[in-house]
Amino acid sequence: LPLWQKYVVAEKVKIAHENEEFPPLLADALDLIFAAGGDLVPVADTLKITATQLAKFLRLEPEAWILVSNLRERNGLRKLK
Repeated sequence: LPLWQKYVVAEKVKIAHENEEFPPLLADALDLIFAAGGDLVPVADTLKITATQLAKFLRLEPEAWILVSNLRERNGLRKLK
């Protein structure tokens, strides 16, 4: 995902919520997360970041955080805290 490469440095996502490219990055992440049934680890691997960094990124948008947390719970995974 080329846009992600622009904001990933040493397995960390470097972007502010206010950045105009945040929404497309979030959309990419959510597409991958839903395809993975809510499992953050394979998505983080695809994005070349850690699962912790992916969770921190999701926290920037509370609605996305809740959406992913509920998806995880429906699929038998631990809810995000």
